[in-house]
Amino acid sequence: MKRSQLVVGLISATVALTFLELRSRGAVATRATSQPTTAESVGASESPTALIHRYLKALDARDRNAALKCWDTADPQAARIAELQVDLTIAVSRVKKAVRAKFGRDASDMLQMAPVVSEEEFGSVEEHTADPTDASVDVIANNQMQSQMSYPIARSAGAWKLSAAQALKDRPQNVPFETELAMGRKMVASMTATAEATEKGQLNSLDEVMRKTSEALPSP
Repeated sequence: MKRSQLVVGLISATVALTFLELRSRGAVATRATSQPTTAESVGASESPTALIHRYLKALDARDRNAALKCWDTADPQAARIAELQVDLTIAVSRVKKAVRAKFGRDASDMLQMAPVVSEEEFGSVEEHTADPTDASVDVIANNQMQSQMSYPIARSAGAWKLSAAQALKDRPQNVPFETELAMGRKMVASMTATAEATEKGQLNSLDEVMRKTSEALPSP
C-alpha cells in the first residue's frame, strides 16, 4: 500500500481485506516519545508524530469527536470517509482489547487485523516529511512481527491533519460512493457486535472470534 493512501484503506470490496491484513517489515525504527495532549501541543506547532499519538489516545478512549478532530474534513466526501474510518478503527481496537483481555496479550496478533489501532500497540515511529504540506508517519507495532501502519498526513488550515485526499483520487470509479459507505457501516456494525460478544464471554475461542469478524468482510 502506498504511503499516500488512506490510513486503513477506503472501505470497499477492493480494500477491506487490506484493512484487516498484517503488513510486516523487518526494519526497526527509533522509539518515539509520547507527547501529552494539551492545548499547547495541538495546532500549528504539533508535529505529525504528535498528531498520531493524539489520534491513538482518542481511539483508546473511544472518543469519536477527539479522533475526528485529527482529520482534515474540509472536503465533504473526505469528512464522511473520516467518520467511517474513526468508527471502524474504534470498533477494531475494541475487538483487539477484548481478545487480549480474554485470551492473553499476544492473542490479538492472530486476528490479522490492522496492527496499530491503539497506544498500547505502539512500538516505534518513522516520520517522513516530503514538503511543508505533505507528510506520513509509519507506526511500527510492538509485537514480534514488527508490522506497521502508514498514516498519510497533510497541512490543513496551518496544522497537520490525517488526510483522505489521495484515497479519494484512488477510489474505484465503478463503485458508487454510497455503496462504499454502506459496506463500511456494515463492517463497523459487525466489528462492534464481535467486540460485545467477546466482552460478554459469548465467544470462547479465537476461532469463534475470527469467524465472527469474517462476517464484516464484503462478499467476493
